[in-house]
Amino acid sequence: MRDRIIVVCRSCEKPYVARLGTDDTLILPVGGKQCPCGGEEFDRLEADEGSIRASEDTLRAADDD
Repeated sequence: MRDRIIVVCRSCEKPYVARLGTDDTLILPVGGKQCPCGGEEFDRLEADEGSIRASEDTLRAADDD
């Protein structure tokens, strides 16, 4: 089973529970490489001690395999 992470589209700020592929590529639940709004860049959300913040890395989705 692949790791699941929470990401947020940088364009519309819609959150997704995405999967990480075997080569650490992002696989969105909506299929394809884009959010329905057309956004292709996502921030990974990280939580610690009751606070949620975006990581500094920008993720791009891969084609659904």
